[in-house]
Amino acid sequence: MLAQLPVTWGGLALWYSANTLGFSPWNVVRYPCFLCESTREGLFDYAGLSPVSFPHRLLELADYRARVARCEIWKTFTQAEAVRIRAVLEFDERPHGAHGRGLQIDACGLSKHDRLEPHNGFPDVGQDLPVGVPVLWWRVSEQNGIKHRNPLFEPDTGIDPL
Repeated sequence: MLAQLPVTWGGLALWYSANTLGFSPWNVVRYPCFLCESTREGLFDYAGLSPVSFPHRLLELADYRARVARCEIWKTFTQAEAVRIRAVLEFDERPHGAHGRGLQIDACGLSKHDRLEPHNGFPDVGQDLPVGVPVLWWRVSEQNGIKHRNPLFEPDTGIDPL
């Protein structure tokens, strides 16, 4: 059974599948476990597992935050840049695509498959791209073990994913 969790982020209602919470699923090649640095091949390798040792480096909250920071890009566009971006921005749900509304080619300092992300100042990524307003992008090519920032794990919530 798949559960859905409603999350409010500054008035923005988001739904997260309880099976991922923004983390990569177990079947990805790199970082299938959100608790350690295992690869898919080493996920079930128990050599070195004991009550006092673990076969892979365990992740910390700083690791999660660093991974998120590598993927997030804030950009403010001029009118000309916004027109250029709108022309190459499409919804892309292909397995190796943007997994949302993303760029089809490199443009304006952003890369192909960079995905438009919702935030308090721009809650609906289906809307027209604003001019002069900071917009959040997610660099899909940099994601390792996470698919987006989860507002449940913001510092003010006191919830630690690890």
